Amino acid sequence: MTGHTTAASPCRIYGRTTELAAVAALSDQLRPRHGGALLLAAEPGLGRSALLTWAADEFTLGPVLRPRRLPGEPRPYDGMHALLCAAAESRGAAPPRAAFGTVRPAGLPELPELLRQYVPEDEPLLVCVDDAHLWDAPSRAVLGSAARRPDPARPIGLLLSVAEHRAADPEFAGLPVVRFGPLDDGAATALLRDLTSGGLDPSVRSELLSEAEGNPAVLTALAQRLTPDQLGGHRPLPRPLVDGGALWAVFGSRLAPLPPAARQLLLLVASAHEPDPDAAGADASLVLRAARKAGLDPAALDPAEAARLVHHDGDRIAFTGSLLRRTVYSGAPSSQRRAAHALLASVIDADGHRLRHLLHLALAAQGPDAALAAGLAEAAAPGTPTSGMERSAA
Repeated sequence: MTGHTTAASPCRIYGRTTELAAVAALSDQLRPRHGGALLLAAEPGLGRSALLTWAADEFTLGPVLRPRRLPGEPRPYDGMHALLCAAAESRGAAPPRAAFGTVRPAGLPELPELLRQYVPEDEPLLVCVDDAHLWDAPSRAVLGSAARRPDPARPIGLLLSVAEHRAADPEFAGLPVVRFGPLDDGAATALLRDLTSGGLDPSVRSELLSEAEGNPAVLTALAQRLTPDQLGGHRPLPRPLVDGGALWAVFGSRLAPLPPAARQLLLLVASAHEPDPDAAGADASLVLRAARKAGLDPAALDPAEAARLVHHDGDRIAFTGSLLRRTVYSGAPSSQRRAAHALLASVIDADGHRLRHLLHLALAAQGPDAALAAGLAEAAAPGTPTSGMERSAA
């Protein structure tokens, strides 16, 4: 494992050597009183918020501001108001009474000037903004302007965390960015060891590592869900190992904003992919035939593509990550999953693709079905001509 922890910080980071080095480099820029900025971009659950906390805890050159986003729908300049409240709080001063209004006044100063009234200029300042992509657009524009044009008279470091699919937004364009990938097995094992106090059976550990796919939030949810006897290998593990609720808690923020029709189509894509989860996506023609039969416009998938949840290359529709696909599938009620499989089965040529047709019927079944079981066994028998996907699914 490669990691970093100190006695002074309660926030331990597992792995992330590259990311830690980039944060350290930002601090080094501030030592000679030069400003700088860094964008931390990651899919949900990969630890960008934890790294932001670690950076704030470790910064010793001057004050750190960590504005808290206001609840509810953001209004213009709510983000700047939250930042000034954090600055005032850091000095024990009264917070500003109101935000700036709906339109930026022509004479509103840039970020360094706004902060000058609360934070003196005699030491470097680190501003840590988590989920900066959720700030209101005018506040994001002020942050982006300050990040791209540091004030030579005021050493401000801007450390911004954003969702991976928002790193290319215009406000953040051109900023240095560090993109998080999944944890490697060494770092994930170290995290599991700490979560379980070492009481983990090796075979259970292997299952947890495979199931979580290097996502520390999913790994944490798994460890918290299991009993000590299950973790120790003395009792069977639940199936599915990660339930829909745990996955939705991590990835639901990516899916919840979608229109209902887009979410229906995503469930069709995930259901079409379910018989062969290792395939490179779902059969696009099958999904679109099912969508049309259900009265769904294929264009309903556009918002999901725009949000970089799936990509459609003509022949296949694939999720950008298997954990997202699993969230869509397991997060839907079982009745909706069965209905999706029944719909897919109804548009498959039962003669030309018998096994695939029967597999979706089986996934739509509400209980044991002897005739369906016999049909599946016959269609999957050795020597039966099937595609590679269908053989692996059988």
